Amino acid sequence: MVDLDRDGLPDLVTGSYQPGDVLVFAGRTQEHGGGLAPPRVLAGRDGEPLRVGRASWPQACDWDRDGDLDLVLGNMYGAVFLARNGSGGATLALAPPRPLVVQGAELKFDETNAAPHVADWDQDGHADLLLGLSSGRVLFYRNASASGETVLEAPRELLAAVPEGVATGTLPRSGLRARVAVVDWNADGRSDLVVGEYAPRDGEPRVLSEAEEAALAEAQRQTVAVGQERGRLESAAFGRWLRQKGIHVDDGPAHYEDFLLEFRATPEARALDDRLQELAAAQRRLNPAQIDRGLVWVYLRAPRPEAEAGEERRAEDTEEERGG
Repeated sequence: MVDLDRDGLPDLVTGSYQPGDVLVFAGRTQEHGGGLAPPRVLAGRDGEPLRVGRASWPQACDWDRDGDLDLVLGNMYGAVFLARNGSGGATLALAPPRPLVVQGAELKFDETNAAPHVADWDQDGHADLLLGLSSGRVLFYRNASASGETVLEAPRELLAAVPEGVATGTLPRSGLRARVAVVDWNADGRSDLVVGEYAPRDGEPRVLSEAEEAALAEAQRQTVAVGQERGRLESAAFGRWLRQKGIHVDDGPAHYEDFLLEFRATPEARALDDRLQELAAAQRRLNPAQIDRGLVWVYLRAPRPEAEAGEERRAEDTEEERGG
């Protein structure tokens, strides 16, 4: 929750799967019913939706410390973006999102589901960047700038990736698609890490009859054939769409989700999508059920080593003596 429009009421800002719009549920006063208003799509100062691709993950923060709220956004493709607010005050005038650059390179990963979180992890008074990824990794990018524009150092790994092939629902730690928040969970004055996960598990295996095995094989065969046909149709339609819109092919990826909104509404695409859903339902009936689940994990900051604590106490005693 954040007061995005600076009206004194907390608002809810969230991403979405497809096409990746950023949605705002504005806080309402009691005379207007309280709670949250219906969602609206957040647009930039050019009037266009602030899209960075599907499965968007936004956070509002004052990235450049100029007094207004910017947006840091991740997406399903492992990329992180920054939409700067040019208002310099309480209003929103967000520029189109641009790739976030760290150490001279765009922040983009081979793995998926980049989920940024801006918070003061090392408690030095300056907001840092934490990043959750599909593998379960959590990275910490320290902000080395004491004022003005955030300057991020090379990342440090707070949580390692989940080993490939491991059933994440049985691990004594968080699983895939890490989503992070920083909070003093146990009120000891130190920042702790809260991590959400995706940890699916397979249900009991099914014993199939010969007829069911044949039906499953046929559903799988048809799924491949229909999927290939749909891919050919979509590829040809995308090329035509780019030409109609006057968009160069090199800029196509940035407009792909906009194209999909139109393409999926065509009768040809709807018919193939409906058939794929029917085939998927048939396979779910014959395959072991997948149980989608996830937990919220809390990683408490470890107590400081006694030697370190002792050095700190001696330093405090020295300061007291000087002050006396």
